[in-house]
Amino acid sequence: MDKEELEQMVEMATIDLRNDKMRLAKAYEELKELDRMKTDFVSITAHELGTPLAIMRNNVEMLLDGTFGDLEDDQRESLSMIINNIERLIKLVQDVRDMSAIYGGRLRLDSEPTFIPELVRGIVDDLKSLAKTREHELELSISSDVSDFVCDRDRVTQVLNNLIHNAIKFTPKGGKIVVSVQKDESNSQNLLFKVEDNGIGISAEEQEKIFDHFYEGDTYLHHETGGSGLGLSIAKGIVEAHGGKIWVESTPEVGSKFYFTIPGGNK
Repeated sequence: MDKEELEQMVEMATIDLRNDKMRLAKAYEELKELDRMKTDFVSITAHELGTPLAIMRNNVEMLLDGTFGDLEDDQRESLSMIINNIERLIKLVQDVRDMSAIYGGRLRLDSEPTFIPELVRGIVDDLKSLAKTREHELELSISSDVSDFVCDRDRVTQVLNNLIHNAIKFTPKGGKIVVSVQKDESNSQNLLFKVEDNGIGISAEEQEKIFDHFYEGDTYLHHETGGSGLGLSIAKGIVEAHGGKIWVESTPEVGSKFYFTIPGGNK
């Protein structure tokens, strides 16, 4: 093979590679557009479902309140079952909307100075009655140097609510749950939140997947309690939108510790 033939082969191979690259780039852009359309469809569908569900809930609540007359016990029981399922659907719709916003990069934070001790005490106080139904101790520990902090208070509330709810649900009766907030030892500008329980724990294999979309684990208690499987994935998205991180340390049959950080100075 002479030099001219070799140069022609190299040139042809280069043209083929360039064409392949262009085709791959086009395919990639098409996939991105399909992914965007899917995310938009999910977001719009979830939004459209929210309104009729809210109307259904309001009307059932009016029936339960006796607005349209007295109810028999079996009627009240059936309506209570209906409203419980409507509430579950509304929560699922909100989870899907949040996940769509996170996945599409459209999650917006409304950050403002927030007095963290008051916020966290309010969350824990609201969940004490739920903890009591499972005979749990629910304790709170806040370091004295924790005060005002810039964050989206509603989104931080959403993350903490999810973690504490999980601890309550996935800890057998008579357990202990401790919620703590302190300055991060590795960076005093950051806050470190922890929710610790002495429940069933999570295997090392599950710990690698637990923040994935729709993952609910393999233990019997997960299947008994149900859920959308989006809660921890949404929590991860909210924490990361703040610039923080979330992780878990757990030992089966011993308990779990969920941590997340919120960096200081986010605007």
